[in-house]
Amino acid sequence: MLSHVPLRRLAALQRCQLRRALCTSESIRGEMTEADFEAEDAGRTLAKLSLMVRGAKDAMQNSPRSIVMQPQTQVAIEEEINESQQLISAALKAAGSDLKVDDLTERVSENIVSIPRHALTYKQLMRAEYLRDMFEMHLVTLNVGPPRAAWVDGSGKPFCRLERRRRAEMQNEPAPESDAETLAKAEQAPADVLPPSEVLKRKAQLEAAGDIKTVLRGYDTCLLEVKRVHKVHKGGTTLSMRALVVIGDRAGTAGYGEGKSETVAHAVERACRDATRNLLTIQRKNDSTIYHRVQGKYVKSKVSLWPAPVGTGISANNNFNAVLQLFGIKDIGAKLHGPRSLTNAVKALFNALSRVHTPESIAAARGLPLAEVTHVPRVGVRQRIAA
Repeated sequence: MLSHVPLRRLAALQRCQLRRALCTSESIRGEMTEADFEAEDAGRTLAKLSLMVRGAKDAMQNSPRSIVMQPQTQVAIEEEINESQQLISAALKAAGSDLKVDDLTERVSENIVSIPRHALTYKQLMRAEYLRDMFEMHLVTLNVGPPRAAWVDGSGKPFCRLERRRRAEMQNEPAPESDAETLAKAEQAPADVLPPSEVLKRKAQLEAAGDIKTVLRGYDTCLLEVKRVHKVHKGGTTLSMRALVVIGDRAGTAGYGEGKSETVAHAVERACRDATRNLLTIQRKNDSTIYHRVQGKYVKSKVSLWPAPVGTGISANNNFNAVLQLFGIKDIGAKLHGPRSLTNAVKALFNALSRVHTPESIAAARGLPLAEVTHVPRVGVRQRIAA
C-alpha cells in the first residue's frame, strides 16, 4: 500500500506550482507585481502553518482518553511542531519582521505578512505546505477538526475524513440523532409514514427476493465442474473450491457463471448468481436447431456448430450436450478444437452461439428483402460444371 507521505508531497508541490503559474497571469499582474503576489502568498502559507501548529498543540494537550495515541505518533507530531516553528522563525527573521510564530495565527486573511523570495525559498515553501497537510492528518486522527482558516484555498472541507458527528458540527449541521431519538420521532410520525411493522415486512420481502431460490426461479441448473484451487502467498497456501455452473430456461436463454469460495455450496451459489449476470438469448430455427454454421473462439479453444435435421439429436460431448439442452436446442452438431479446458470451451461455445443470426436480422442489415436472403436455388454438380 502506498504511503501518505509521497502523495502529500505531490499535492503540496502541485499547489505551489499552481500558485507560481497564477502569479504570472495577466489578471494578477494588473493588480500587483509578481514578487508582491509571491510574498503575500508565502506569508499566507506560513500563517496557515502557524494556525495548524497551535491546533496540534491544543489537541495533544486536550485529547480525550478514548483516543490512544501511539508513542511514535506523538514523537512525530512534536518533531514536526519544532520544525515548523524553526521554519517560520527563520523566514520572519530573514524578512526583517519582529513578529513571533503565534502572532501569525491572526494574519491568515487580513494583515498578511509579506515574505519575499530570499527569505523563503521554493523548497521551503513546499515543505511548509507538506507540514500543513501532515498536521491536518494528525488532527483528523485525533478526531479534532482542523482550523477552518487553515484549509487549502478553494476547498470546502479538509482533505482527511472526520467522524460523521464531528463533520456535522464543523459544517454547522445538526448531528445525527441517537437510536432513542429516532424511535421517539418514529412513534410521532404522521400518517403517511410507514409504521415499523410495514417497514419490517418490506425488509423481509427484499431479503426473500435476494434468496438464491428466488433468483433461479424459472431456470434449470447444471453443475459442470467443481475443483480445488490453490493460492500461494507469502504466509502459505490458501485452499478454496471453484465451481462452474450453467443455467437455462430451455427456451433459448442460458448463462454460465464461475464462483470460488471455501466451501462447495457457497462456491456453487456464487456461480449461480454470476450466471444470472451472463445470460445469452438466441433465436432457434423451428425451436430445435440454429439457422447456419458458426464458429466461436475463446483464447485457444475453438468451437464449430452446424444445424442438423429434425430428429438427429445433439452430436457433441457430454458437457456441450448439457449446455445446449439448457438452451432448448435439440438437433445440432458441435466440435471442440484446441485445448480441452472446460471453462474456456464453455466460453467459446457461448461465443459461437452469440454469432447466430436470423434471416430477418441479416436482411435488415443488408437492406434486402427477406425472400432474397432465405431463397437458396438448388444447383446440381453437373449444372455448376456446365455453367
